Amino acid sequence: MAEEAGRAAAVSHEALADSDAFRELCALAARSQGAIAQAWPLLYRSAADIGVNITALTRQLSLEGRISMQGSGGREVLVQPALIRLVEV
Repeated sequence: MAEEAGRAAAVSHEALADSDAFRELCALAARSQGAIAQAWPLLYRSAADIGVNITALTRQLSLEGRISMQGSGGREVLVQPALIRLVEV
């Protein structure tokens, strides 16, 4: 439980909204109906921007229902409307 609380605190939505890479991911997602081809590089840059590792970022966003990973090994990232709304607020 402590690990989950720490991860949730580290993946600050406010900090993500300040990340250029994260805003770019959301902009691409707003125009897309499917997987985002550039999602992984943008997620890696977003994680670096807020000072967390990629596993913490993707796990937290997945648990919150903001992204889902599909395909073999989670290669495809689908951005959910809830994620796009983070940046719009």
